[in-house]
Amino acid sequence: MHASNLTQLASHLASISHGLLAEDIAAIGNTAHAYWLAHRFRCDAWHQTINTHRSSIEDCGTTRRARLWREITPTLQEILISEPLTRVLAYLARHLETKQCDNDWGPLSHNALTNHLEARHRCLNLMVFGYGLPVEHAVSLNRLRRLMEFYCDQLLGALPPQAELAHYAFEPNFVRMTQSDYRRYPICQPCPQIRLTTLVTSVGRMLHADPEHLPANPRLNLAIAEAVLGMWPSDIFDSFGIPRSRWLTSLSHLPGDQQLAAATLDQPPTAPFDVINAYPLRETHKTTRRF
Repeated sequence: MHASNLTQLASHLASISHGLLAEDIAAIGNTAHAYWLAHRFRCDAWHQTINTHRSSIEDCGTTRRARLWREITPTLQEILISEPLTRVLAYLARHLETKQCDNDWGPLSHNALTNHLEARHRCLNLMVFGYGLPVEHAVSLNRLRRLMEFYCDQLLGALPPQAELAHYAFEPNFVRMTQSDYRRYPICQPCPQIRLTTLVTSVGRMLHADPEHLPANPRLNLAIAEAVLGMWPSDIFDSFGIPRSRWLTSLSHLPGDQQLAAATLDQPPTAPFDVINAYPLRETHKTTRRF
């Protein structure tokens, strides 16, 4: 699995974040530990690759040095691309930890975020001070860094507000303003979901347009994705397997009579609203031909 798939997973979490926090849902079983373990293995792989590359480029020829930079580029890209998911998970875990819903997920996700930030600092240090880094590679990586920072702040803007925003956002003031705009949307309108879907589609196209779009640790990325998907109970999904929106989640918190009435919204229409079904379309065409 490529790390770009983890950006889509982060977008899905942002779209259902209000439903998760409204239900006070905690991680299932040992999935939080599985996520932390897979993330730790991937960070160790990143550190080992960067250390090996740093020692190898110092005493080699120009041709081999260029090949080494091409080989480590997928690792540097993976560090930057997978960062939004790590930040979004830590943000959600802090909310649940504040509500005392889950005492394990918060520390584990923040430890994973700390390890990811260390890998990010090593990545940026290598981009700035790496010996022999081609200019076109440096420009491409810097553009990717700015893109993922903007993408991460957009996802955090769709999450409920909380204190200590600077620990998760690159531009806290921008995220705070985006969260304020998000709360102004009517709860029955899909404007935030459309915005997130459009954003993740645009980011996916930009990432796949890179000719060196190669996975560095596909097995560990898959393990992280499986652990994150396994955290959530089936209650947050509807009968089609689609995560429930803010509107559907709000219906489940209505009083008894109103909740019973809301449950009939997805049922077939009854009289007199089913009167259209009594007149097939082909009969209408026949009547038109007579005149």
